[in-house]
Amino acid sequence: MGMVVRTNMAALGANNALANASKAQQSGMQKLYTGLKINAAKDDASGLAISEKMKNQIKALDTAKDNCEDGSNMIQTAEGYMKETHDILTRMTELAEKAANGVLKDEDRDALQDEMNQLCGEIDRIATTANFNGNKLLDGSLGSSGKVKVTCTSGKGFEVTSPDENTGKYAGGQVATNASLKDGKTYQVTTADTAGNTTDFKAISGMKVRTVNAAGAVDTTETEIAVTINVQKGDTVTFDSSGAGTSANGLTFSGATKVAGDTFTFDGEGWMNAEGHKLVSTDGSSLTMKLDSAANTAGEKFEYDEVAAKHPSEKNAGINLQIGESSTSADRLNISINSFKSDSLFKGLDGLVNTTNDGTDKKATAAVKIVSNTDVSTYSDAVSIDITDKDAASAAADAIRQISNYVSDERGKLGAQQNRLDHTINNLTTTSENTTAAKSRILDTDMAKEMMEYTSKNVIAQAAQSMLAQANSQPPNVLSLLQ
Repeated sequence: MGMVVRTNMAALGANNALANASKAQQSGMQKLYTGLKINAAKDDASGLAISEKMKNQIKALDTAKDNCEDGSNMIQTAEGYMKETHDILTRMTELAEKAANGVLKDEDRDALQDEMNQLCGEIDRIATTANFNGNKLLDGSLGSSGKVKVTCTSGKGFEVTSPDENTGKYAGGQVATNASLKDGKTYQVTTADTAGNTTDFKAISGMKVRTVNAAGAVDTTETEIAVTINVQKGDTVTFDSSGAGTSANGLTFSGATKVAGDTFTFDGEGWMNAEGHKLVSTDGSSLTMKLDSAANTAGEKFEYDEVAAKHPSEKNAGINLQIGESSTSADRLNISINSFKSDSLFKGLDGLVNTTNDGTDKKATAAVKIVSNTDVSTYSDAVSIDITDKDAASAAADAIRQISNYVSDERGKLGAQQNRLDHTINNLTTTSENTTAAKSRILDTDMAKEMMEYTSKNVIAQAAQSMLAQANSQPPNVLSLLQ
């Protein structure tokens, strides 16, 4: 190219080279002052996606580790409370053994009984107040509030059954789940019952219904209808031309008018058709239900508890610890602790007799006696063990030892879970460390390598700047040709 003044191609080339060198220099400088190899998606799109996933995973792992440590602390706190209960049981065994000694007078046993009552009251206080972050630990809300069952079979000795293995019922939950009883409504048993058999219930108030016609108008006349109910939510009934119908679950209607061909569905409280019109009914119905126990007798009244009926067992869900990064059951640990109140520990001992043969092939005949302890304990169902009779005290000493063994088992279960959490914490720590190292290899800047590249880019930028200056000096040289 000849000597021109309008277009300085040498300067343009040098300027482009300088711009590219400056951009590369700026990028390298950013990596150096942030320490990150990827500062924006344009630096490495796939690397950014991978590293962000790893960052989330590391946060989840670290949080799960904290959760495990919190869970371990909760278990340790609960186990500390249980240790004191254990020590109290040891003292109670000692008191029962003393009371069983024939050399003591009645007034001596009364003094021992006073201490026994106080110890039982302290067990209730511990169980009622023990908590971690406001969560009650020993009152049964994290497990079962059922009774520890102790039996003694000749030749086999004592057998202790945890409340987890017993079937307990909430108050008001005697009726099967999804029964047509209304929550909070009072019903009366009309016939005596036996476990597993059906029993009739009748609501206290009488039953009246009003029907609707095809246009949705409500009949102002209340009509008594004969019903026998064994109904569940979702049950349907279609009326014939006579106003009669029988649902799939056995609810029979008669005397319903102006609803021929109309279908009603039971929503748990009433009957609704497709247009949203109610068959105004449910109060005062006669009900046929299957009982879970033979507790009710003819004429007895009770209030139906819907929540209790849906959860008939006294076993509660406990606390689920999030011990991993995912929401699957594998990354959750359930902590369940049964009630350590006096009625849960001791009430199941009432009437227990040691039937194991001794060295003389004779069996004990005295039974354990359980008495109320509400005068000492603030717990409404508090009980104590009667040791005012020497034979009953001897039986009580045998029984208390079995309860102590049960407490040992419960403490052992918690100890096993705490040891598991220790391993979980170690695993989470190692996984977090390894994942962090992998993220570092993707995201972090190799400072030595980047500094070497930055030096090279800096030299190139300086060279481009120098050449741009040289290129800019060429057009004035053309003026010498014009002189």
